[in-house]
This record gives sequence, C-alpha cells and structure tokens, in this order.
Amino acid sequence: MAVFGQNDKAFMSGGHYSKAVPGLRKAHLNLDISIVYKINGNIMYLYGFYKHDELGTGQPPNINKQSSMATQLANVSFFDPSA
Repeated sequence: MAVFGQNDKAFMSGGHYSKAVPGLRKAHLNLDISIVYKINGNIMYLYGFYKHDELGTGQPPNINKQSSMATQLANVSFFDPSA
C-alpha cells in the first residue's frame, strides 16, 4: 500500500490504538491535524480528522485520552454495502 507522505503510518504496535482497532493508521495533514483511517482489502474506513490532543498523542502524551479514544474508535460502526 502506498503511503500518504512520510508521516503516514500505523499507530504504535502494542499501543492502545493498535490493540483496539488492528490496522488503524494516521496521516498528518499539517502540524496538528491527522486523518485516522483503516484499509481492509479495497475498502477505506475513515474514522475522522483529529488534533493530536484529541488523540492523546500531543506533547506530553495523554495515555488516558489514548485509551478512551481507542475505545471510541473501536465502537464505530460502518455501513457495509456488500451486506
């Protein structure tokens, strides 16, 4: 899969996000905003646009916020057009 610039990467392996939503990725759109998504096969699941502080990935990192947001993202439901 081609990446969107050098700041397009998976969340840290073993972290809250990768445990809650395997395959979850983020790409920085500017210094503070990232798009959070997952690709499964030929389908892209867009979770949203978030500031670092909203994800708990700002400076300093907020582990409680990461845990809370990871749970929220894991509970997102997507419409499945093939169903």
